[in-house]
Amino acid sequence: MASAPAVHAELGEPYRAIADRMLSAMDERWDATDAGDLVFVSHQAPIWITHLAVAGLPLRHDPRTRRCALSSVTSFERVGDVWREVDYVEPAASGIDLGAV
Repeated sequence: MASAPAVHAELGEPYRAIADRMLSAMDERWDATDAGDLVFVSHQAPIWITHLAVAGLPLRHDPRTRRCALSSVTSFERVGDVWREVDYVEPAASGIDLGAV
């Protein structure tokens, strides 16, 4: 039986592990899809860390500076073997989505 990835309960999942997990999932689904778009739904931290990894920025950051509004959509595309961010939108910015009630 394979051992679980290193996760420290008091610290959470390491940023590098999050980036690797997200990029691996993106690659796996991209390679398995003949055509069209893929949609991943995730929480703020994995999306922001994927953004940082794709942009070549340090993964360590202040969580208060994340650009991830409620119901925001971050779009990536793969060119060859390289992912890049192509868009970020906040469709709920007009107050339509007020979150869970």
